Amino acid sequence: IDSVINTATARGLVPGNNGQAPDMDTDRALFKFDWNINDAHRASLRLSQTKEFEPIVVNGVVTGNARLSLSSNWYTLDKKSTAYSLSFYDDWSDSFSTETSIGYNEFNQDRDPMVGGHQPSVLVRVNTTNTGPGIFLGTEPPTHANRLNVKTWNAYFAGSWYLGDHVVKGGLDFQSDEIYNLFLQNYNGGYEFNGLADFQNGIYNR
Repeated sequence: IDSVINTATARGLVPGNNGQAPDMDTDRALFKFDWNINDAHRASLRLSQTKEFEPIVVNGVVTGNARLSLSSNWYTLDKKSTAYSLSFYDDWSDSFSTETSIGYNEFNQDRDPMVGGHQPSVLVRVNTTNTGPGIFLGTEPPTHANRLNVKTWNAYFAGSWYLGDHVVKGGLDFQSDEIYNLFLQNYNGGYEFNGLADFQNGIYNR
């Protein structure tokens, strides 16, 4: 492991190590304001935000071969969710009432390397063949370019008309979504080396 780390460092990479990942961190905030305008009308405003930092340690078995991933091959999910909503509840008469609401939601998720920034992905095999166990370093392939942003607007209106023993209800429901999803696997390149000597000499298999 040390030889792979030293060689990668000499080639200008930031390989990291096989140490301990940071803990997950979550922050939540909520604000709600209810206003009784009068006996027949009231309003409600709600704001919320959640931020989550989730470290992911990549290790295990790939196509039957044990692989050790250095911390530069680990990644983080940086998530942020924000929501706003405003609602009105109105009794216009003894027989007719309405509910109106408008809301906005936004979700962002950035997937980035935990250590070293964006780099090529590198696999150094223990054996001098195309199979067998190995060491991963550099940016994990799906993390090279991975972004998600979702913006949602929604609106709702409903009316209730009370006719003796009967209630007539009607309304409208609207939702609009704007989605940005960036995913470019191995965007920064990927290299595989059959053995430490090939890695030290810059002879890649593919």
